[in-house]
Amino acid sequence: MPDTDTATAVTPTPDGGGFLRLLKTLFASLILIAIGVLATLALQGELSLPFLSSAAPTASAPAKAPPAEPIFVPLEPFTVTLRDQNASVALYVGITLKVADEASRTLLRTYMPEVRDRVLRTLARQPTADIQAADGSALLATQIVTALNQAFDTETAPPQVTQVLFTAYVVQ
Repeated sequence: MPDTDTATAVTPTPDGGGFLRLLKTLFASLILIAIGVLATLALQGELSLPFLSSAAPTASAPAKAPPAEPIFVPLEPFTVTLRDQNASVALYVGITLKVADEASRTLLRTYMPEVRDRVLRTLARQPTADIQAADGSALLATQIVTALNQAFDTETAPPQVTQVLFTAYVVQ
């Protein structure tokens, strides 16, 4: 009669059942590791999984056009003597104009003598106190934009000067 108190020994089966169990355990472990790695990458934004995305799929979105290159028109420097009741001040100004389009650049180059005249007249009208004020250059820039955004003749559209940039601004 067999003894019931003693443990029965497991004998390996001839079909390799222990080896299959080991293979199944390894395969399950590899799958769990792969799922963990994919989930980590997806959460960090390194991996895009369409079935995890809550956003609706979009048809090929149009690519954004690169921003247009700025168009500048440099002017030769201006030197103007400003006279007030009490003093005489020399103003040396280097100006570059930023324009909206190529047509404005061409128009300003075509009418450059008139452009310079308008800027020179605007500079000469400035009171000395305004030129020397902290916001004097900003006020002057606004006045130059206004003067240049007027038509040069009745047949052409006015240029579109968007900004006056001072490359030099010396008051003595």
